[in-house]
Amino acid sequence: MNKKLIKILVIALFVFTYTTSIAQETVECDATSLKATLKPFLMPVYKYDSSNITKFTFKAEKQGKEIEVPLFSSEKYRLLFNASTTPGLEIYIYDKPMGKSNRKLLYASKSKNNKEGLYSYDPETSAPVYVTYILPESENVGTTGCVVFLLGYKF
Repeated sequence: MNKKLIKILVIALFVFTYTTSIAQETVECDATSLKATLKPFLMPVYKYDSSNITKFTFKAEKQGKEIEVPLFSSEKYRLLFNASTTPGLEIYIYDKPMGKSNRKLLYASKSKNNKEGLYSYDPETSAPVYVTYILPESENVGTTGCVVFLLGYKF
């Protein structure tokens, strides 16, 4: 009798753990629709070049991620971000990677008026830039979100 009860409890615990993890992994990160929201901000002057999706899992502590964006000389670019699924996300753009001395801040999302988590930056020069995403600590540990980055060039 005790073995049967233990088996039932173990199975119930497994099912509960599995369904909880599935619920936490559910993310409203439909990359196609998030990109589609950004593409009109490229037209008619800029042409789509590439994109990047960065996914986050909220934690109890502040976290950050950085991506490098290679920009080639003699081209004009527009960088677009859709952070609508990740509330509180801050976007910073620098001229050098994290850890380098004399790193210069080129753009900060928190100093800009945005529309529903949408951000735009047109670099003045064509040199590689480093996009740093900062996500504040959260009480919703385990939930996920993402930011979609879109790059366009002037043609």
